[in-house]
Amino acid sequence: MRRMARADQRAARALVRALESIDRTPPPQNLDAKAIAGRSPWLRLRVGDWRLLYRPLRADELRKLALIRGAPVEPGTVFVERIVNRRDLERVIAALP
Repeated sequence: MRRMARADQRAARALVRALESIDRTPPPQNLDAKAIAGRSPWLRLRVGDWRLLYRPLRADELRKLALIRGAPVEPGTVFVERIVNRRDLERVIAALP
């Protein structure tokens, strides 16, 4: 059980690092992000056994977020829809809005 907990902590740290690197300009070369075929503008970022499904915020969403925050929002800001295990990826992609 203790090994499983350590593995989960490593995976969580890797996911946090991946989330922090998504909006860097330019994105890191080793970032394994790809467009999801037939589901534009959604992207998939692979991190071990996990997949982050995200998309860039639209201009209207950026404006609304800036109003809420009371400060400008960078154009590269993304919306993360889900973080899923790779075995559930196809089912989740089918349900994307």
